[in-house]
Amino acid sequence: MNIFPKLISLLLQYPDEDLVDGLSEMEPFVSELEPESARMMCSDFLHYLRRTPLLHIQEEYTRTFDLDPSMCLNLSHHKLGDDRKRGDALAALSGLYQVAGFEMSTGELPDHLPLVLEFLSVCPEGAGEVIKADYRNEVHGLARRLNEKESSYAGLLGLAAEFFDRKPEA
Repeated sequence: MNIFPKLISLLLQYPDEDLVDGLSEMEPFVSELEPESARMMCSDFLHYLRRTPLLHIQEEYTRTFDLDPSMCLNLSHHKLGDDRKRGDALAALSGLYQVAGFEMSTGELPDHLPLVLEFLSVCPEGAGEVIKADYRNEVHGLARRLNEKESSYAGLLGLAAEFFDRKPEA
């Protein structure tokens, strides 16, 4: 398992009490991250989650990702909008997940970035590279827009964009 995308996936999910209660379990993984910039970004985000009331974090998350279509975490929305081809893209992702034996445990669409990152943490390398190539530009665009808005989530999306740029290790 590649812990980096799994960690980013967890931090990008809707914040709830389980997330806050699990922060101490994430610390050892954050302390192992490389490069140092990723470790610092995730450590800062954990600190933000600890010091901010949960209701405030939930409001920010909803305002950021649910109320602004340009910030939604469904990658095919950014790539295809409401085009009919979006259904094909979602079906292709679902098929890729099934072939790899990955069970979607949430009610989210298969292109929801936290779900995609979770899959990338466990999937066969070839399948991961296909997804990264297909949605690299969308992740970068989302990271750029969040950075422009100075969102608390901008750094996490920046890390996701860096991950989408990584080439497979030889």
